[in-house]
Amino acid sequence: GSISIDKYDDKTQTLINDYKEDFDKLQNEDLDLLTDKYINEYLDNVPGYRTVENAKQAFMVSRLSRSLKEVVAHIVAEITQSDFKPVACEFRIGHNGDIPTLEFPYSKGKVRISGSIDRVDKYQGYIRIVDYKSGKKTFYLSDILVGLNMQMLIYLYAVTRNNNLKDTDAAGILYQPSKRDLSNNGIPMNGLIQEDRALATAMDKSGEGKYAPKLTYTQKGGLSSNCTSYIKPENFSLIFDHIERIMSQTGDIIASGDFKAEPIKGKNGSPCTYCEFANICGIDESNVIAAPSHKNDEVFDILRMGGRK
Repeated sequence: GSISIDKYDDKTQTLINDYKEDFDKLQNEDLDLLTDKYINEYLDNVPGYRTVENAKQAFMVSRLSRSLKEVVAHIVAEITQSDFKPVACEFRIGHNGDIPTLEFPYSKGKVRISGSIDRVDKYQGYIRIVDYKSGKKTFYLSDILVGLNMQMLIYLYAVTRNNNLKDTDAAGILYQPSKRDLSNNGIPMNGLIQEDRALATAMDKSGEGKYAPKLTYTQKGGLSSNCTSYIKPENFSLIFDHIERIMSQTGDIIASGDFKAEPIKGKNGSPCTYCEFANICGIDESNVIAAPSHKNDEVFDILRMGGRK
């Protein structure tokens, strides 16, 4: 079978859990040795791998190892310079996990959601959710109006409002690139963050967008038009209300027996691209409905009206 960096994610998480208090004491050479250690632990636990390992597979592992060492070094550099520190990796929701299953009531019962969060970071009571992405992933707020791009926000909801914290304790969500920086131009995280200069600095000491989106303002003091990753603290309450509303609506739709195939294309592409049922659904990907495109302020105006234009 094939071996990819994605399959090593759990060991990267273990490294973070084991050494998150000591990253500032580790050199890149130490991280390389630890990465090799965790890779070998992973391979030792793949049933039968060592008995069939050959020169070709060993070469593939060595190539992936070089790539993974760059990824680990970047993740550790981000954590080391940040005031936000990991408090949990693979944080489980439901199934006897770290917090109970999420429950959203609808007309005939409850929608129950479980899952696993890659990383939960904390700084002075503020919570941020970090998700590792080996591919290209950009957060577009307007997608949530049709129920897309919701996973990370549901996770943030789970560890704040659903966990008896204030909505304003939500610092935000970030996608962290889990790939090599081949262009050597830096690979900053992107997502949705509470607009606060102190929080932005806590995430990225450089203030230049090296690790987190750059926060800039116009001469008149307004948020720059290209700062789409930053929102007012109170707007997280609108998002959380929307999550509760859309999950209730989803429960009603499912209970009514409505299972129509109606894929929606978000800004990150069409869900049809990787659909396992593409050959039988009869939908032409070129005709898939596109999600509406709105600026952040327009999205929040819509949410204030209950999610309807």
